Amino acid sequence: MNKISVVVPVYNVEKYIDRCVKSITNQTCQDLEIILVDDGSTDNCPIICDRFAAEDKRIKVIHKENGGVSSARNAGITQATGTYIAFVDGDDYIEPQMYETLLEEIEKNNADVAVCAYNRVNDGGIISQDAIYPAKVIETQYGFVPFDGKEKFEVCCVWNKLYRMSVIRDDKIFFDEQFNVGEDFLFNYYYFKYCKKIVVTDYVLYNYYVDRDNSATGNVNADFINRWRVYKIILENEKSNRAVYEHCLEIYLNQLLTCIKQLLSSGNKSLIAENYSSLTDEIKLYSSVFKKLPDVSGFKAAAVSFIKACPGGFRVLYLLYSGRKAG
Repeated sequence: MNKISVVVPVYNVEKYIDRCVKSITNQTCQDLEIILVDDGSTDNCPIICDRFAAEDKRIKVIHKENGGVSSARNAGITQATGTYIAFVDGDDYIEPQMYETLLEEIEKNNADVAVCAYNRVNDGGIISQDAIYPAKVIETQYGFVPFDGKEKFEVCCVWNKLYRMSVIRDDKIFFDEQFNVGEDFLFNYYYFKYCKKIVVTDYVLYNYYVDRDNSATGNVNADFINRWRVYKIILENEKSNRAVYEHCLEIYLNQLLTCIKQLLSSGNKSLIAENYSSLTDEIKLYSSVFKKLPDVSGFKAAAVSFIKACPGGFRVLYLLYSGRKAG
């Protein structure tokens, strides 16, 4: 059994996959199983993945029909044999000591997950260092939800973490395949509820590529706009946990308003027609509790009131405002 299984969903990343895979094979921790999941790529990725497997016995390749990143990661989880599991996106790359560092931290602290910081990068190099939190060990209780504002660390992504495989297997945690945006957040929500100990490091070990045109977050599409549905699942699950529920409401309001902004700014008439009513209906449904949130800004409260009273008018006003601002 390998110490770490590394799952890499691969879809049309021919330009980046060589850098990605080499950053994994060249890790200072060599006790790896590397699972490349070709998710129905239409470029040369299937050939490149097979070539890597022929060159390195630690690499195995899964070829499957396109099902999205959640489906690809689940295929990798199903085939993983490691004590721990990690995820790397096919257009990203990692620092040479990433898994040695996270493995040392997770085993030294007998933790269920280890977390590191990351860089945002593009073809020109590092843009910024994100999510750098003080190094700490968090002891948790069953049902821990790391979105309550008490313990701040990056929870919206899976690729900067090392997970204990037994937690995933014992508690049957997989990615929800109806989501291909926001799926990381939901996976972490379920995973952390079974964690007893979390170790957060301040090492910057992952490089997240942000400006590829066809990346999962590069385009405003139906998946991207509908990521609010992920947050609603968590919100509804935490209704009985008052300490967490209020914070979840704040997150949910921010997501709804952000999705409305991105939807209207897209200028995509069919996308707007399909999604605008659903978003504004959610605002109206929770409007009374949104406006009572202690930290809600005056601007957000006004937006909620306007949308509840006249969602069509809010749309017109926003488009006029954004057009004037652009001009």
